[in-house]
Formats: sequence, structure tokens, C-alpha cells
Amino acid sequence: MKRFVLLILLLILFFPYLSSASQVIEDEDDILELLNCGEITYSQYLGLINLFNEKLNINKDNLFELQEIPKVSFLDIINILKYRDNYGEFNSISELKSILENKETFERIKPFIEVPKIKRKQLKLESRVYGSREISLHQEIQSFENLHLYYGKNISSYVSFQKDTESHRLEKIYLKLYKLGLFQNLALGDYKAKFGQGLIIWENFKGGALEIHSKNKRMNLTLIKNEDEEKGYLEGADLKILLFPKIDIGGTYLYNSDNKNKIFGGRINLNLSQSQFFIEVAKNKERYSYILGSRYISPSFSCYQYFKEYDSGFPNNYTYRFKVNDDGRKEYFWEFDYCLNKFWQIYGYYFQESNLVSILNDNTIFLKLFGKLSPKFDFNLSRELREKDTEKDKEKTEHTRLKLNFNLQPSFRTNIYFRYTQKPSQVDHYLKLDNIYKLTKNTKIKGEVKFQDTNVKKEGQKITTFNTTFEQNILSYFKYLLKYEHKKYSTDYNQEPKDNIKAQVEIKW
Repeated sequence: MKRFVLLILLLILFFPYLSSASQVIEDEDDILELLNCGEITYSQYLGLINLFNEKLNINKDNLFELQEIPKVSFLDIINILKYRDNYGEFNSISELKSILENKETFERIKPFIEVPKIKRKQLKLESRVYGSREISLHQEIQSFENLHLYYGKNISSYVSFQKDTESHRLEKIYLKLYKLGLFQNLALGDYKAKFGQGLIIWENFKGGALEIHSKNKRMNLTLIKNEDEEKGYLEGADLKILLFPKIDIGGTYLYNSDNKNKIFGGRINLNLSQSQFFIEVAKNKERYSYILGSRYISPSFSCYQYFKEYDSGFPNNYTYRFKVNDDGRKEYFWEFDYCLNKFWQIYGYYFQESNLVSILNDNTIFLKLFGKLSPKFDFNLSRELREKDTEKDKEKTEHTRLKLNFNLQPSFRTNIYFRYTQKPSQVDHYLKLDNIYKLTKNTKIKGEVKFQDTNVKKEGQKITTFNTTFEQNILSYFKYLLKYEHKKYSTDYNQEPKDNIKAQVEIKW
């Protein structure tokens, strides 16, 4: 442990002029990197991916979904909403610069919002093609390829496939249409859908979804059909009605054609000035499940909590199960986010899950401290403790994470990330150093080094990764990216080094 702390200090001493802003999200790979580094949870990752692709209308939508973005505080969101209420709609995203505390917060929010332009007299459409090819050497799988197609802001499609030594197989395909009159969304293929308030959740369909809303947006209806043979054929509907300005009700129906199982659910939400209260009840055969929760938001403090008792067969974005069994569970979750001032912020949560039959508990405590010591340096330090009951004993797992960000020069930035994990049978270390250098306004180079020791107590279980990325915007409508990655394994893995080459091209017209 001491040598890794010493290594971090040496990096700081030897690279005093390296710079790093907090990680800015520019594409879906950046969101995945946040998940890999432990900055966000898996559910936050799914939400950010969906938000990145669909984007929020800064003049019309509820902006509290932006709280999923790391280091975006509730105070920032409240300030944007107050400005919108007092001064009316935004004409451009750049107006946020005068509202938010610093430029970094603006850059983090920017990829997830839009200001739709009012089209008059003539209709101007923009098309964009985005394609990439990745070659993995010395492996059975030789290539990964994907193609994105955007036509204006209302149509997008995606196709991905991979080639191994024998065949070329399709991995994922979808077509999406957005905001077409009464039709808010139409999706065909592989897509994500979410129902309910947190009790009935289903993600990653292979079929179709249609979302319809009334002209005054007081009613919203979503219809789904899943045709995934592995996870079962599923049909469903979700209805939301705004009864009063502060109260809305909803209902969910799911039907599995394989086992003839049905789920019925209903919910109600009460939204006050700074608080929200909700309850959802669902029936799966003869079993009832429910969730009670509340959320409080003030300029400097937020609190979210819920209590849930449910049958573990309920469909959700982790298990995809759709059956009734005797494995009943209950959960309690409490989360807080407190901004002491513009330099310091504390975030934490407590989660407890219990098995009602075997009376086994799973407890997690998480605390994170954000600090901005100067405009050119900030850090976040977190600690997570998980205790899980087993039939024999109680298992403990501890995670300690430290991330340092340097921003000493406008054209060069550096991130240092370190993770220490202690499990009952092993201790893991993970260290990452990445540098991003902007050669010109349209050209940048990124270098990254990763070191992972999967079991400190045992010699030979280490993975070292080096990668270099070159990205250039040649013209306003043409951009390309080249990436090379080398991964080396220690002797105990009994694996040869791996080399990946990725080429990516983006064209607009």
C-alpha cells in the first residue's frame, strides 16, 4: 500500500505542470470510463447514456435528471431553473456560462442539453454518419464495427456487428424517431425502457416501444413489445396522467406470453416546491409489492430515501426475471448531497437489503468528499464499506478511491486515479494516469497508462495497459480518430499480450 501512495506522490512531484479539468463527457466512451472508475453506478450509467442520446430541452424539460452527472450539484440545477422562471427561455446554451459558478460545470452539462431552434420559412436538416472499426490482434475475435446515422434531431439509427474466425454476426440494431407530433418516441430494435417509480423496471428490449402524449402533455402512454427469445416475450403498457399541477398518477401492465404471467401496478406522485412524495404498489399473481419514498431538494442540500418490500422475481434492470418465488426481499435506501460552499461538497448514501426468508442482510455505506483547492486543482476522495451476511459468517469489502485533477495549462490536462479494494480473501490495487494535450483547436492527443494488481497477496496477477489516441477535426463536417491499445498480462494469467487498433470517422452534411 505504501509504495502505491508513494507512486502517486512522485507523479505529482514529477509532473507539476500537467493540467486536468474534471473529466468532460464528449462521447459514450467517456461515460463508460466513469463507470469503470467508480465515479457512477451502473444505474447512473444507463441513465447518462439515455440522456446523452436524447438530451434535455433546457426550456421545457425537468432538469433534475442532470443530477446524475458527476460533480453537478443541486445548487447548479436550482440556479438554472430560477433563471428560466425569472427571465424566460434560453436562446442558446452559452447563456448558462453567466449562471453557473465555473466553466467546468458548464462543460459537464453541455453534452446533455439542447436549445431547440424555432424553424421559420425554411426547414434545415442536418445528417451525420458516424462509423468505427476496431481490430483486436492475437484473439479469436478479429474486428468490431458499428455505424451511427443521424438525420436531423428526429431520426437516429445504429448498427453494430463483430467478426470472429468463422462468421460475421449482428450484435445490435435499432431505429429511433423523436418528437413527431403526438408521438414522443418510437423505437424499433434494441432499446431501453423504464416503467414505474423504482419497483417495476425493465431495460434493454429487443422489439418495439411507442410513446404517445397529449398536446398539453397531461397524459403520456407508452406501449412496449419485447421479442427476446432468451429473456421471454413481453408486452406492456405504462400510463401517466397529470391530475393537478402538483399531482400525477400512473399505472403499469406487463404480460409474459411464455408463462402467462401478468403484473399490474399503480403509483401516485405529489410534487411540492422542494419536495416529492411517491408510492407504488404492484401485484404479481397473489403477491403484492410496494415502494414508499420521498425526495427533498434545496439550494445547498438534497435528500432522497425509500423503503421497498418486493418479490425478487419482479423484472428489473439487473436480473430480467419475471416469476413469483418465495425469495421475498426488502430494501432501505437513504442518500444525501450537501454543498458546504462552492469549494466543498459531501455526498453519501446508506443501503440495506434483507432476505425475508433467510434473514440475511447486505449493508453498504458510502461517503465521498469533493474538494476544489484552487481553480487549477481539485480532487475527490471516497470510501465504501459493504457487509454481507452468509450462512457461515459476515463478509466485508472495502473500497477506497482517490482522484486528482490538474488544470495548470489550457491545452494540457492530467487525471490521476487510484483505487484500493480489500476483500476477505484478497487485496486489489488499480492505478490510472491519463494526459490530454490539445495540439491545436481541432487536434488533440490522449495518452493513458493503467496498472492493475488483482491480488496483492499473490505474485504474478498484474495487468498493465497502454493506449494512445489521436483525434482531429479536419473540417467542420469531417472528423477522424485513431487509437492503439496494448495490454500485457503477468505470468499467472497465462495469456499473450493483446493489441487493439481502432479507427473512427464522423461525417456531417
